[in-house]
Amino acid sequence: MKHAQQDEHQDTSISVEEINAFIDDELIHEDRQRVREHVKKNPELTQLICDIDQVQDWIKEAYEIVPEP
Repeated sequence: MKHAQQDEHQDTSISVEEINAFIDDELIHEDRQRVREHVKKNPELTQLICDIDQVQDWIKEAYEIVPEP
């Protein structure tokens, strides 16, 4: 019974790597759908993804401004 709970928990957790891959559009379709389902159910995860995406945009913009040596 404990093993089933662990498997269930593993199915419901999203790793930081998966979040970043989701943002970067690097997940296969099935994994992307699984993350989307979690996002729909979890406003905190939605906010985290938005925050990470915003930071990545700021970093890209910052590198566009820096002149090459």
